[in-house]
Amino acid sequence: MIPPSPATAPMADLAYDDFDVVVRSGVTLDRNLSDRPFPWMMSHDQAPDSLDKLRSAAEFIGMRAYRAGELGQDGRAALAERDMYARSFLIDDDRVLAISPSEAVWLALNEREHCSIRSALPGLSLQDAWTLASRTDDLLGARATWAFDPDAGYLCTDAERCGTGLSAQVSLHLPALTMAGYAEAAFRRAMESGFVVTGAYASTGPSAGALYGLALPAVYREPEALALERLSKAAKALAEYERRARADLATRAARELVDAVGRAAGVAAGARLVSRDEAADLVSNLRLGLCAGVLEGASLRDVTELWVAIRIERGGPDISDSAARARLLRTLAGRMRITKGYLDV
Repeated sequence: MIPPSPATAPMADLAYDDFDVVVRSGVTLDRNLSDRPFPWMMSHDQAPDSLDKLRSAAEFIGMRAYRAGELGQDGRAALAERDMYARSFLIDDDRVLAISPSEAVWLALNEREHCSIRSALPGLSLQDAWTLASRTDDLLGARATWAFDPDAGYLCTDAERCGTGLSAQVSLHLPALTMAGYAEAAFRRAMESGFVVTGAYASTGPSAGALYGLALPAVYREPEALALERLSKAAKALAEYERRARADLATRAARELVDAVGRAAGVAAGARLVSRDEAADLVSNLRLGLCAGVLEGASLRDVTELWVAIRIERGGPDISDSAARARLLRTLAGRMRITKGYLDV
């Protein structure tokens, strides 16, 4: 079962700010109850009590609470692949989560903190995501008093993170920067400005599909609005670098650009077995082709949504997962073609 919500549904076919580069913007507000020990300090008897209090508060404001075990394999996979919850959280049947049926906001209960309020929206939409999370924070806080100190701010399990309890990240698609050889310089500037870059520069390994994260550092001392404004400006700067890299490729390396995009379109149109990582790279080059004007016939929204679909897609008794992913790619690629201006490159 996949909980019904804008957060779990395919993105709407709308215009999103800087969507050609910024795929998604997300914020989290971490909160703890004022009258309960931190989750890692709670006794076996105290944990259900805090969960009951938070679950009641969430349901009172119109959210729907679920045990992870109620969701089944497909439901858990969908939440994990949309980066709503960690797999380590969802694998425990007794974990409790809450999701709004009407807005893109959701809660993780008794994970690292008593309550993590999360929201994410397509494009560069940090302010809108923060508004959703902040409004939910106010509504929940009226029912469950948060631990707050006048000097330290909101109390978190990690003392260094006390303050606003805010974390935020944008997901960026930067294939042209990588192809043009400008990625290292662009990422270095972002890191020198105090931001965290994940993907190729993360300890967890390289990025599949040229997707990178730009996030606030774990410890910062700015008010929420200022921190989000700085992160938005940094994301806009990277978006502009990516667009310049696209223009540069189209000018000095048009054949290489069209070759990469054309090969991806050809493989996607004819493949019968595709691994997860290969599928992510194919979608990346198809998306680059649309943004650079090399391809036409599909919307940027449909290609972007395919990133999630190929991770969630499962086979069955008569078809493997690799074959199911290939089928999705063939369906989309069958609608796409090289634009007239690039046919003779």
